[in-house]
Amino acid sequence: MLRAVAVDDEKKALERFERVIRQEENMTLIGGFTKAEEALDFIESREVDIVFLDIEMPQINGLELSERIFETKPEIDIVFVTAYDKYALQAFQAHAVGYLLKPIELEDIQNQVASMMKKKQARAQAKKSEKMSIECFGHFLCFPQGSENGSIHWRTAKAEELFAFLIHYQGKPVSKEKIIDTLWPEMDIDKASKNLHATCYYIRDTLNTKGYNDMFVRSRGSYQVKTDRLQCDMLEFIEILESSPADESQIQTLEKASLLYKGNYFDDKPYEWAMSKRIWFENEYEKLHLKLAEYYIKDEETGKAADTLNKLIYHNPLADEAYKSLIELSLIREDTTSAVMYYKRYEKILQDELDMSPSGHIRKLVEKLI
Repeated sequence: MLRAVAVDDEKKALERFERVIRQEENMTLIGGFTKAEEALDFIESREVDIVFLDIEMPQINGLELSERIFETKPEIDIVFVTAYDKYALQAFQAHAVGYLLKPIELEDIQNQVASMMKKKQARAQAKKSEKMSIECFGHFLCFPQGSENGSIHWRTAKAEELFAFLIHYQGKPVSKEKIIDTLWPEMDIDKASKNLHATCYYIRDTLNTKGYNDMFVRSRGSYQVKTDRLQCDMLEFIEILESSPADESQIQTLEKASLLYKGNYFDDKPYEWAMSKRIWFENEYEKLHLKLAEYYIKDEETGKAADTLNKLIYHNPLADEAYKSLIELSLIREDTTSAVMYYKRYEKILQDELDMSPSGHIRKLVEKLI
C-alpha cells in the first residue's frame, strides 16, 4: 500500500483529489494540506511514498516545495498536479516522476500507482544489493563492492570531505551547526548554509547514480550516513577492538584487524578534524600488534612475531616497545646480529628525527654486544 500526501492551496481541488484517491485500493491518503509548510512538517515526521503537489501555490510553490522535500527525503516520489502544461519541463527537472493535469480522473491515479508499484518493487530489490566499500586507512576510497578499480568520483572536494566527516561519526547524526563550524569555519552563516545545501545535493546526486538512494539522510537539522549500507575498514576495526575475544579466536581476530589497517586514518587527506582520531588509531594499532606478537611468541611462532613487529615499525618507525620486543626476540633466538642491527636502526632513527638516544631499558639489552 502506497502512502500518499496531497498539497493544494485550493480546498475544493484538494477535496476532489481525496474523493478520487479513495477509489484506488493500492494507495491511501495519509495527509491533505492547503499550506506548504504544514505539509513539509508532516512529511519530515512520517513515512511517505508519494506526494502530489499543485505547482501554483502562494508563498512556496510546488517546485520549491519539491526541492525541500528532496533535500530531506530524496526517496519520496513527487507527482505534480496543475491545470497547465507549461511547467512540464521544470517539473521533471525538479525530480518529478509524474505530471498530471487537472481535473484528475481515477484512471490517471491508477496509471500512476501501477508505475509506482513497479518502482517500489525495484527499490526493495535494490536494498538487497551490495554494500558500498569504504577505506579510511591509508587512502580514502569509496566504491561499490566488486568494483575496487572503479572508485567513486566526488563532484567537489567538499562533497568528499563532508561524506568522510559523516563516516567519521560512524552513522550518528551530526548537526548542521557542527558541520558548518568544521568545514566552513571562516565563512558567514548564510553563505556557509548555501555551500552546505549545494554540497549535500552533490553527495545525494553521486550516491543516487550508484544505487545508494537511501544512504545519505537529513532529519531535523542533522545529517548522517546509514552504516548498514557500508562495509568500512574503520568501522570493522573498531568493532574488533570492542569485541576483544579472550578465547582461542583472539589471534585470528587480531590478524583480521591488522589486515584492515593499511595506513594512517585518512592519511592522504588534510582533514584537521581527523587528527585526534588518527593518533588514537595509531596507538590502538600499536597495542594490537604488540599483543599479537605476544600470542605468537607464546605459541613459539617467533617468525610470525618478528614479522608482526616489523610491520608495526613500518607504520610507526618510532615504536619503542616494538624495537624492544624485536631485540628481546632476537636474543631468545640467539641471533645477536639481528639484535644489534635493530638497536642500531632505532638509535639512528631517534637521533635523526628527535635528536635523542634509546632509553636505558633498551640500551641494557645490547650493552654487552656493542
